[in-house]
Amino acid sequence: MEENIVKSYEFLENYEAWLQAIGLSADFAQGLKVTTALISIVILSIVANFIAKKIIVVALTAIIKRTKNTWDDFLLERKVFHTLSHLAPALVIQFTIGMALYDYSPSLTLVIERLTYVYIVVVWLMVINSVLNALHDIYNTLEMAKSRNIKGYVQLIKILVFSIGAILIVAILINKSPVTLLMGLGASAAILMLVFKDTILGLVASVQVSTNNMVKP
Repeated sequence: MEENIVKSYEFLENYEAWLQAIGLSADFAQGLKVTTALISIVILSIVANFIAKKIIVVALTAIIKRTKNTWDDFLLERKVFHTLSHLAPALVIQFTIGMALYDYSPSLTLVIERLTYVYIVVVWLMVINSVLNALHDIYNTLEMAKSRNIKGYVQLIKILVFSIGAILIVAILINKSPVTLLMGLGASAAILMLVFKDTILGLVASVQVSTNNMVKP
């Protein structure tokens, strides 16, 4: 991987040197190099997205439909693999944008990289949400689901996951460690727990009622 990155850097440098050798000014040659690199990244992202969605996901769908297992059908119905495929173009941008803009605009590179990281976190949150929904669907096919509902637990897990995701997104945008951010939010969290104590207790109670199937029609 690192060897390929080095070769790409060398190719861009040689390309810029060639542009200057044929008579273009240094600024114009650099701008043309960056433009060419960005167009290449866009094309690669489109290709990666096409491969992920139209080839890999379609192939997985065909395989899953032929299996006798039912659990993978729920993953398919909840579009877990389709959602996961959204990562393909983002990963291309993440690994190549620095190479394209490394000597042109470090600040722009940083902005694009951070936005890409945020997008990746959002996609992973969507994937986890879809997986949790699929697991809940699978659980509902079991006999024990008739006497013990886990919807409340699933909702609590989702709240926890999305809270962690929100912290990660904020940490990325402000360039802070998530741990540092969590420590800073500790006091605020304590205050919020006091303010919303009744709401939290109500949520916990509803989860207990739902889980223990205390209310029956």
